[in-house]
Amino acid sequence: MAAAAEFDIRSFALPRCCRAQAILDLVNSFFLALPLAALNTTPNPQLAARARLDRFIDRTQAYVVIENRKRGGEFPRFDPEDLRTIAEEFEANRVDPILGLAVAAQESRFQRSAKSGMGARGIFQFMPKTAKWRGVDPADVRSSARGAARYLEDLRNSPFYRAHCKGDLSCALYHYNAGPNAKKGLRRPARYARQVLERARKIAALIAAKGNTNLK
Repeated sequence: MAAAAEFDIRSFALPRCCRAQAILDLVNSFFLALPLAALNTTPNPQLAARARLDRFIDRTQAYVVIENRKRGGEFPRFDPEDLRTIAEEFEANRVDPILGLAVAAQESRFQRSAKSGMGARGIFQFMPKTAKWRGVDPADVRSSARGAARYLEDLRNSPFYRAHCKGDLSCALYHYNAGPNAKKGLRRPARYARQVLERARKIAALIAAKGNTNLK
């Protein structure tokens, strides 16, 4: 049997004039074979925003679990998508979503059908006159969240409240609860403002925490 001919790579070498084009063709064929997503290195703002809100919702639910363990079921069951709606509307209206979640937690424990003895309704507990004035449907979570965000922003930014509250968020929360013309020093609205800010602080701490909360 004849010996196999020795393989000599030099016999397959391309002429010098064609080497550059062959390398270019090889590189192009490699990138064309990749999935389109693998070539997209530009950050997607929409995906980043959604991931951020997902974390807000997840950690707010963790907050609810913690509070229920401490307080023996302070929060009844609710729809987690309502948390997303709240966060989306507050962010869209340039108000911190954490504040929106804290206000809803304090007002109704995230219950869209909540109704107080005074007649306030919905997840943000709008009184009928205030709801009509602000164009809010208290039974609709998105309308209620949008109305609450805009109301808080108006309280913080109107000339009167800039002079009256001097940028103090607790002052805006005080008047959100007591009414825009309420006098200072009322205990219930002052306590309300402190409780909302405390809830916001706890939710923010969970959002900032690394890793899994291990509460589910």
